[in-house]
Amino acid sequence: FQQKRRLDFWTSVSRIEYTRHWGHLTITPQYKLMLLRLRDQERDTNLLSEIRSIPILRVEYPLMTRTSLRAGFQGIGPFSYRVKDDTADRNSYEQRTAFVTITNRSGYYGYELVTILGINKDQREYDTKFADARNFDSFSLFVRALVGFSDYGRPI
Repeated sequence: FQQKRRLDFWTSVSRIEYTRHWGHLTITPQYKLMLLRLRDQERDTNLLSEIRSIPILRVEYPLMTRTSLRAGFQGIGPFSYRVKDDTADRNSYEQRTAFVTITNRSGYYGYELVTILGINKDQREYDTKFADARNFDSFSLFVRALVGFSDYGRPI
C-alpha cells in the first residue's frame, strides 16, 4: 500500500591546508568545500542541494610551554564563507567569522584540563533582500573549560 521510493543522499567534505612555520609562529591557510544533496529519484527533484565554500586562516603563537595565543578567520578578504542553497535561495548567505583565544593546557589529578578564554565576531548577510531580519552581527566573549583524559604517554 506504500509506494516504493528511492532517495539518494550524497555528501562530500574536502579540505586542503598548508602549514607554515616562522620561528614560533604557525600560520595555516585552509580551504574547505562541503557538498550536500538529497534527491528524490521518483519525482526527479532535489529536496536538499547545498554547497559551502569556506576559506580559513589560522594563526598560533605559543606564549609559554602550556599557553598559546590563537586567532582564526573564516572568510578572508574578498573570499567569504559562502553557503549556496539551490533548493531554497532564501537560505543562501555569506558569513565572516573572526576569533582570538588564549588556551592553557594543564594536568589536574590525572586529567587534562584545557581552559580557553576568547572573543568571537560573526557577521552574516543573506542573499535575498526580504530576509534582512535574519542578517546579523554578533560579538561574544567566552570562557570554556574542558576536562578529559590525556593521551597515553603524552606529557601534559
